[in-house]
Amino acid sequence: MSRNHKDKYENSNPRRTHTFMSTEDANSGKKSYWPELEITGSIRNLSPNLWQLTHLTALYLNDNSLQRIPSEIGRLVNLRALDLSSNKLRSLPAELGDLIYLRELLLNQNYLRVLPYELGKLFQLQVLGLQGNPLSKEILALYGEPSGTHKLLSYMLDNLQGKLSKTRILMIEFVSAKIDTVSKQVLQDVYNLKKCEGTITFLIKLFLSCLDFLRSSLNYFIFHRLLLRLSFFTHILLLSITEDKIF
Repeated sequence: MSRNHKDKYENSNPRRTHTFMSTEDANSGKKSYWPELEITGSIRNLSPNLWQLTHLTALYLNDNSLQRIPSEIGRLVNLRALDLSSNKLRSLPAELGDLIYLRELLLNQNYLRVLPYELGKLFQLQVLGLQGNPLSKEILALYGEPSGTHKLLSYMLDNLQGKLSKTRILMIEFVSAKIDTVSKQVLQDVYNLKKCEGTITFLIKLFLSCLDFLRSSLNYFIFHRLLLRLSFFTHILLLSITEDKIF
């Protein structure tokens, strides 16, 4: 997809005005405060220091040459507006879904073919710009309908929940596999000592070892959603002992 000057996305947002500190203010020691930041000029890479500016409420990175957005953007949790238009983005990090206060997300004129399902978590989003991207017909059809942004976000959320369901199934399979690695003799000892306090200690340690692995393997959102099922898995592990069952 080629882009020339006439393809450039024009944003006429009246809020994007520039205010400069006067010499008098600077000389008097007045401190500057800038909740909004604009970076333009064919930028290819972003400084890691940018992701430390967690106070920002608006970030304008449009009209650059960015090919990727780091996952660290998820740290800017106070953003209300994010403009990534007219770049060279082919994908987006799932961490965009962590910016739950976003009301405006502009992705126009990029090379995006897919969108992360995590965008479905942006419940406060009012403006979503997708023009000029080679997205699937299904996505574009939803987006083009009346209230298209709302319908598209609902679609993304439904697919995200399906993704989480599959992850929960994988977690069950992993717990089973983790238990299978324990020797039969150890399991037999657990069975024989099922009324002892040491049995519960063993089960807790075994379960926590599973959680440690998952915490390092899954992203923050999915891991904490899975933690909500903690009582469910604990129940399964204890039930297998109290009902005289060996895994």
